[in-house]
Order: sequence, then structure tokens, then C-alpha cells
Amino acid sequence: FGSSCGSLADVLQAFRPFTPRALFREMASLPPGDAGSTGVVSVDASVKGLARAVEKSDEDFAKSERQLAGLADDLTHYCDPTKNPSAYRKCQEVAHGASEGLLALALKAQRCEARISALVALARLSFGNPSNAASIASSELTVQVANHILQPITEFKQQQEQLAMLQMLQAMAATVPEAPVMAALLPRIVGLLGDDQEGHAPGPAVKATAVDVLTSCALAQSKRKLVAKLLQTKVLQAIFLNAESDQEMRGFPTGLLLASLCDLLVPGCGEDATVRFGDVGRPFWEKTDFFNSLGACLLAAIRTEQWPPQSGIFHRPWKLARACKDLSLAGFGADLAPCVAPLVSLVVARRGAGDSLGDTDADAVTASHLAAAALRGLAGSGGGAAAAAAAAEMLEAPGFLAALEHIKGEEDSARQLLEQLQDGGSAFVSSAGQAVASPVQHDVASTSPF
Repeated sequence: FGSSCGSLADVLQAFRPFTPRALFREMASLPPGDAGSTGVVSVDASVKGLARAVEKSDEDFAKSERQLAGLADDLTHYCDPTKNPSAYRKCQEVAHGASEGLLALALKAQRCEARISALVALARLSFGNPSNAASIASSELTVQVANHILQPITEFKQQQEQLAMLQMLQAMAATVPEAPVMAALLPRIVGLLGDDQEGHAPGPAVKATAVDVLTSCALAQSKRKLVAKLLQTKVLQAIFLNAESDQEMRGFPTGLLLASLCDLLVPGCGEDATVRFGDVGRPFWEKTDFFNSLGACLLAAIRTEQWPPQSGIFHRPWKLARACKDLSLAGFGADLAPCVAPLVSLVVARRGAGDSLGDTDADAVTASHLAAAALRGLAGSGGGAAAAAAAAEMLEAPGFLAALEHIKGEEDSARQLLEQLQDGGSAFVSSAGQAVASPVQHDVASTSPF
């Protein structure tokens, strides 16, 4: 399978630009990517060349493999925010028709460099582009490519291909997690994290990226229960071990996975056990300072900056706001103090001039609704001193009450929160200045395996 890859040095050099830390290392924030036209003509030529390749016989396809890999590399270059910051979005749009040719190259190529080139290009096309991601997800070739690449590892060189495959799936999961292909591939992705697979164990980078794919799916309402069902106790223990080996880079993504599933039960804990992901996650969150990182990550997402720094990961505010909402409703609201200010800012951002609503972008609307629900959940959970402090922070935030007034007709949580705050904060603090209730607690069964 990987015997024609050439030297390991060649493979690493070909793969180097795709490694997560190198991907956006020199870019503090994500550029718009639609102000220029650099590369549009080259991308159009690459798309046409790849489209012609789909119709070729296997023999002719093999003869043109190197040329097709070069076309894939051109797409990667011009659809890369670091290489083409002024026009990468425009190039992504022009590259829409390249997905079938790239998938065919990833499936048929004899050289692993060519397969990696195709997978990297597919990831670039999918990055933040729902149209391209949906096109790739709907192709019949996608599952074939995944099954071909995610085979038991018999040679080290396969690690590079699997990492490229998972990065492609991660770009898709972050953009179109509801696609049926994601549900079909989740069991195979989870299988990379256990200790009972055939062949050599996947390396740390492969396992880390597999967790990233799971997290993106878990942050989607349509996939979170499926992800939870697949994370049996043995797999969850393996995820913890992997994260503890590199807490600096893996602590937050693993914590975010647990947060996105916090209210769901961990499967395989015994008939009488009622252990939630949040219950097993709390010690890990405390060990890794997760909630402070969550607040910092949300602030970075609002600014379209990477988090963790130099990781190449750009989070979407509404997804993080959903995790905050789930945490607050599951009884972890008292821990969300570092997130109050950025959540407030997501609501305030919706306030327009005069009596009009502000940003009507779908993501911004969703983010404001989820942020209001998260803040309402924190307030309504009986969070004691934490709820009182959050109420004070909300009342002092310029424009926050006015923004709630604007969106109360869209989101019932905004209306409820506004009523509480306009009531002088009595729902948070008693007239004697004492916290009126303690945080919601959840009993963890003594049979928990963690």
C-alpha cells in the first residue's frame, strides 16, 4: 500500500505544509480572502485538468498521476489562507468542481505523495466552505477513499496518509457535520483511538486529529448522541491517556469534546451507573484549567484568531457558545465565569443602530441565541455567588440589556434573562446579599470506572 512512497524524508517534506502547527503559524487572524483575484485563473485550469482525469482509463490515469498531483498542489497553494490571503476564498469557489478528480486521485494514485496531495487539497477546499465540503461529503468516492486510506498500519508511511485523511474529514466535520458520510465514518475514526486495532498503533498526531473530528461532530446537535454512543469506557480512557501525554496541545480539544457531551451518559459503565461525560470530565477540566481556556478560546474565536495560539485551529463562536449552553444547563454554570464576558459580547454584537437588529448573518444570529441561553442557564441554575457575579457583569456591560431587548422576540432565553436582570437581579441574589441557591449537583455512581 505504501511501498511506492519514496524516502521518509520525501514524505515528510511533501506533508510538511499540512501539519497543524505549520498551517497558520505566521497568521494571527484569519483574513477575509475575497479582496483579490490571485490564482483564480490557475485554479480554473487545475479544475478543468482534474475533471478530464475522471474520464480517463486506469492506464491513462496512472500515466498522468504526477501531473494530476501537481494540479492538486496548485489548488492547495491558492486555497491556503497563509499563501493567498487576499483571494483564497475566491479560489475555493472556483475550485468547486475539482472534488471528484481529487477523490479519484486519492483513490487510484500509486504514490503516497500523490494521494497526500489530493487529500491536502480536499481539506483546503473544505476549510470554512460549506458548498465544497458538501460536494465532497456527497460523493460516492469519499467512503471508498476513507476505507482505502484508513487501513491497519503496516508501514510508518501510512501514518502520513491517515493524518491527511483525518484532516480532510476534520475540515468537513467542522463545516457540514450533518452529512450522512460523517455518521458512516465515525466508527472507523473512533477505532483509531483504541488499543485493539490490527497492525501498528496510530501515532499521537493521528489520534489527536481523530479526537478533533469527534469534537467537531459532537458540537453538532445532529451527531452528538452518536459520538457519545461510540465512546465506550475503554476508548475514553485511551483518549485521556493521549491527552495527558501532551496537555499543552491536547488538553483543550479533549476538554471541549467532554464539554460538548457533558449532559450525556457514558456508555458501558454498568446497568446501574449514571455517569455523565461531564462527571468524568470535571477532574480533567480542573487539571488542564479548561474553563479559563474556554473563555480565552471564545474570545479568540470572536476575533477570528487561532486557539490554542499557533495551533492552526480556528473555532466558530456559535459552536463554543453551544458548549457553554450545554455546560450551564448540565449544572456546570458556576465554572463558566471566564466565559461570561465573551458570551455577553456575542449578544451585544447583534444590537444595530437605532431600533434595527444588527448582524443578520446566520452564524451571528445563532451565536447570540446560544450565548443568551448559556447566560440564562447560568442564572437559572441557582449558581449562588457565581450567578450573582455573572449578573453584575451583565448589568454593567454597555449595551447588553438593549441587545437582549432587541433579540427577545427571537430567543425565549433572552426574554427570560432580560426579565431577571430588569427585576434588579433578585433572581440571582437575595435581599440580604446572600446567594440564594447552590450549584446543581449530579451524583456520580460509585461504580464509575474512571
